[in-house]
Amino acid sequence: MSATYTNKLLTAAAALLLMATSCSKEEAPAEFTWKLVDSTLTFSGQCPMPDYEATSGFFPPWLDDQYGIRTVVINDGITNIGDCAFNGCGLLTSVTIPKSVTNIGYRAFYYCQSLATVTIPNSVTKIEFSAFSYCRNLTTITIPNSVTSIGNSAFYDCHLSDVHVSWSNPDTVKLGSFVFPYAFSVDDGDWVYTKLYVPSATLAAYEASKQWQWYFSTGGIIGE
Repeated sequence: MSATYTNKLLTAAAALLLMATSCSKEEAPAEFTWKLVDSTLTFSGQCPMPDYEATSGFFPPWLDDQYGIRTVVINDGITNIGDCAFNGCGLLTSVTIPKSVTNIGYRAFYYCQSLATVTIPNSVTKIEFSAFSYCRNLTTITIPNSVTSIGNSAFYDCHLSDVHVSWSNPDTVKLGSFVFPYAFSVDDGDWVYTKLYVPSATLAAYEASKQWQWYFSTGGIIGE
C-alpha cells in the first residue's frame, strides 16, 4: 500500500475520531413512535425519523440503553433513518429497513461493530457521510441502483471484501471521498483488497471510471 494512500487513511481516521460521539435530538413528529422490548428496538410512523446532530450533549432517547439493543425493526412508513440514529450501538446485529426509506443518515450506524449484514432496499437514494463507518463485521454489501449519492466515508473501515453494484452507467452515482475501504488488515497481518462486482456488460465502463478505479484498482473489478 502506498505511503500517499496510508497518509490519506490516517488523516481521515483522525478527523472521524476527533468528532464527538454524542448527538442532539430535534423535535420528533407526533406520529413517530419507538419501543425497546427484549433487546428489539421497533420504530413506527408515516414520517421521517428525526435527525440528531453530532458534537452536542444529547443522544437519541433510545440510546439510553444502547448496549441493550440487538435488533432494529423499522416498520414501513418511516421515510428516512435519522442522523446518528444508532451511533455506537456496538451489540446491534440485525436491522430491517423497509422500502419506504429513501435516505440513510449521517453516522446512522457509526461504530455498530457487531452488524454483519444489511439489506439496503431499492428505494434508498442517498447514503450519508459515515453512515456505516467502523462496522467491521460488515464483509459484503449490495448497493441498489436507486442510490444516486454516497457520502464521504460511508463505509470507512468496514471489512468489506465484496461490494456488489448494478448501475448500467457507473457515473450515475456520485461517490464521496473514502467511501469504501481500499483494503483492510486481517488478524494474521495480511491485507485483503476489496473487490467490486458489476454487471458483466458494464465491466469496461467501470474499469474506465476514475471514481471506481480509485477504490478497486488493486482488489479488482469483476463482471458477474
